[in-house]
Amino acid sequence: MCYLQKRSRLVLALLAMNALMLFSTYSRGSLLGAAAVLPYLYFGRKRWLLATLMGVLIVGSLAMSVYHTDPTVDYMGYPFNIHNQDAKVANLNIRYEWLWPRALTYFEQSPIVGLGFGSFDDHIGRVTSYFHLFGAPSEILVDHSDSHAHNSYLNFLAETGVIGLFLVLSFFWKLVEWSKLGAAAGALVGGGQNFAAFRFVEISSVCLLVMAATEHRLVSPSNVLILSLVISLLLASQSANAIFAEFHRRNSLIRSRV
Repeated sequence: MCYLQKRSRLVLALLAMNALMLFSTYSRGSLLGAAAVLPYLYFGRKRWLLATLMGVLIVGSLAMSVYHTDPTVDYMGYPFNIHNQDAKVANLNIRYEWLWPRALTYFEQSPIVGLGFGSFDDHIGRVTSYFHLFGAPSEILVDHSDSHAHNSYLNFLAETGVIGLFLVLSFFWKLVEWSKLGAAAGALVGGGQNFAAFRFVEISSVCLLVMAATEHRLVSPSNVLILSLVISLLLASQSANAIFAEFHRRNSLIRSRV
């Protein structure tokens, strides 16, 4: 983003260093998110592309959960026994063979509103189903831990159902659109002011949506903190608000003349 605004060898060298550091972390989710941004930028950051991307990630997550679900396993329980000498392989096995099927089981119990925010790590003894749409958990032993589905889409479906996931994705959909308009306004009216910040918000949001299929990235502080700070600074920027107002005024004049 900075390189697009100001092309220089220094910025290009910093980008190369960041790419090397990202690769050295061997984080599959981060690499996948960075790779997904390239076609998003190449095809012009279209809304249909973002919608397709989100749909593919959700359907893919559910398909993987269904594929690895074993009908003989009680996923509402907690004990599981998955071991592998390779830590990376063991990490993947835990997700595919336990956490993702467990999240799918939660979702099937109460697909509309889920079993409750923060319930993924609870011990739920019984669930009363109402028309296979709503589930009322009972005999609950609350266990506050860092346990989650390692997939934001499945985690939201498990805890908050279709409604919760829809609200979260609607927020990011609006956030991406807001940042695209802000970048355009900054470039056309504000002389480039806040352009990089708005573009950062847009691209970071797309990266988070992709990474969310491999980890619970949408609520992970290490991933969301910088994005939240940049959004806060943009919202607090009086110049950004003035640029937005001027941008909308010019658009209104153009539309009124057509």
